[in-house]
Formats: sequence, structure tokens, C-alpha cells
Amino acid sequence: MLLPRTLLPNFVTSNAKSEIYRVLLLASAIHQPALVTILSMPDYSSLTYWQSRFEKETCFEWLGPGDIMMPHLARILEPVLNCDENDYSSSKLPEQRCNESFPTNIFHIGSGTSQLSLDLRSLYSTRVVNIDFEQSCLAQLRQSELAKYGDVKMEYKQIDMLNWEQVESQLAGEARVLIIDKSTSDAISCGPDKPSPFSQSPISPVRVLALHLAALSLPGSIWIALSYSASRFDDIGEFWNVEMTEKVAAESGQTKEGVYAPEVWHTLYVLRRTNHPVRPFVCD
Repeated sequence: MLLPRTLLPNFVTSNAKSEIYRVLLLASAIHQPALVTILSMPDYSSLTYWQSRFEKETCFEWLGPGDIMMPHLARILEPVLNCDENDYSSSKLPEQRCNESFPTNIFHIGSGTSQLSLDLRSLYSTRVVNIDFEQSCLAQLRQSELAKYGDVKMEYKQIDMLNWEQVESQLAGEARVLIIDKSTSDAISCGPDKPSPFSQSPISPVRVLALHLAALSLPGSIWIALSYSASRFDDIGEFWNVEMTEKVAAESGQTKEGVYAPEVWHTLYVLRRTNHPVRPFVCD
């Protein structure tokens, strides 16, 4: 029997209650122990966790294989980039395939060791900047690029995107950017809220991320995110508008023949930078 949402402790925030209840429902559907599922969940926002994980794993993918976003990216961006949805692995140069609205930079935030970066390079050539707060995964990803292409054209930057001093020093200046986020916002959301000098109430780490990305982005810039949550950007603030959402089928993970696996969907978000001015601040 599921624990009613109203019986969860009062100190658990409403957003956290929704996420916990979602895990309970999924665990019940696939006949897994829900309490163990919740209590054993690591802190995905922790640098220590990822340092330990990347010591043991050379390739890790959030929410499915690395290329899961590519057809969606090409289709969504076609009006801006004039790219062929069925040609996302083409070796043609961006100048041959995209118009003048092409973004100055493509920030793949929380890149980890995802093969998505290698697919992005095949589509967008030298404009990709891979960003992660864990150093060894960037070194692994750089080596993967060298092994696949014989050279290194993408950039690699170790940055904590919740630390404005790091963001400002390495990615300073507004530009027309495309931001790719494959469940990085999900991981960041696991962290604690941050104090704000503009309000008595703390703000969520996802809103801090949105604030920092907005400071780097000219109005009209695009942020495309894949998330397991259908409410990830419900409280995103005034700097980004959610223009579109799309359901993306998730891998069930069920390998036993004849065992029912419930349908699970991820959500693909397209957000656009508004004209609202932004004032970043340093979080304690």
C-alpha cells in the first residue's frame, strides 16, 4: 500500500513530496521496494558523489542513450538552424547546413561522459562547449572525442554552474547561445535551496541555474532540457519562458519476459530567454 502524500512529514516540501510520490508509484508498478528505492537514492547534486562514480565508470548516460535527444533537437531547431532532421549525423559543415541565426556557442551543461557531446560535434562542429563541475569526466570525454574524430575541436570547461564567480570568469559576456541539458537540472534539483539577497525566502538550485544561464544568454537564446519530471520548470522565474514540452518515451528497464512494465515518459522542454534583465549574485 502506498503512503498517502498527505502523511509525508511536514518538513518535506511540496515539490519533494511530488517527486517522492512519483517514485512510490513507479516502485509499486514494477514491484520494487519503494522505501529502499527512496532511502538508497544518492545525492546527485554532490561533487563527491560524481568524483567517486567517474572513478569507476567511463561512460554514464542519464535518461537513455546519448543520441536520444538528437532527432528532437534537429526538428525543434530546424526553423532557426535550417538543419535536416534526418541528417543529424552528417559531416557537413555548419556553414553549409545552417543559416545566420546559428548560435554563437552551444553549452552542453553537465556533460559528464555522455556520448551526446560527440553527436553534437558531428552536427555543430566547433561551437560546442562541454561543461561539468567534475574534472575527470571531462578528461574522459575529451579522450573519447580524440578517439572518434582524430582531433579535439570542442571546448571543455570545469565549472560549477551554481557558482556565479566560476561562471562569470569562464563564460563571461552575453551571447546568442543554445543550452543543452540532459537531466542536469534533475541532478541539480537534489541540492539545497540557496539564500537570495533579494528575498527573505531561499530559491531553488534550478532557479539559480536559470538565473546564471540567463546572464549568459541574449534574449531569444534557447535552452533545451530533457527531464524525468513533468514539472521541472514550473517555477523557473521570469528569465525563461517554457515554449514547448514534448513527451519522450523512456526505457522501461524491464528485462524479464512476460513481466508487465508500465509506460514511463520523460519530458523534453524548450525554453526561450525573455527580455527581462538579470542580476546574478553570489550564493553562500
